[in-house]
Amino acid sequence: MPVYFKGGPLSYQYRVHGALIKFGSSSQLGSEHQIDDHAFPGEIQLYAFNADLYSNFSVAVSRPNGVAAVSFFLKIGTESSPDLSALISTISEVKLKGESRRLFGLILKTLLPDTQEFMTYQGSLTFPACHESVTWILLNHAATVTEEQMKELRTLRMSEFEHSGPIADNFRPIQSTNNRFIRTNIHSMKDDHCDLRSSMIYTGTYGIEAANL
Repeated sequence: MPVYFKGGPLSYQYRVHGALIKFGSSSQLGSEHQIDDHAFPGEIQLYAFNADLYSNFSVAVSRPNGVAAVSFFLKIGTESSPDLSALISTISEVKLKGESRRLFGLILKTLLPDTQEFMTYQGSLTFPACHESVTWILLNHAATVTEEQMKELRTLRMSEFEHSGPIADNFRPIQSTNNRFIRTNIHSMKDDHCDLRSSMIYTGTYGIEAANL
């Protein structure tokens, strides 16, 4: 069943296309976004294309309002949610390039941190061709992972050979904002009299294929 994002800063309905996980070789870095110059050990990015205007991700990726990316940080703790644990466990099984595993029944709403607060800006993909077509939505709460789970991710390799370099540190360096406006609903969500509050809605159950590409 397809999964869709709508609401919040999105004027259209977006269908989930795939996900990327960014992480570092240590827990002091790994996220592609930072908060007050603070990096997180990792960041999960869910990419979706505008299903109201475009037929698929390949068409939408270079078009106006083409892509939405819902992103959340990973922080170190003692226990992660069952869905996040299942996702990381499956990802950790695809250690070499070309390998893949399927994970069914992933409920997106329980995978994401339990918050309606976010920051948003109009930006680009963080991988080539870096199209300026993305509405970024950064959730205000991080999801918890254990240090052991991060160590498992760091065993993933860049090629089909065991002795190849690790995928870790696969994040893009911090870029200039280039005068982009960053908007948020964080304070308005706490104000019962504010009519500008916006909620994100997630629908559907996601069957995901974890692949080392």
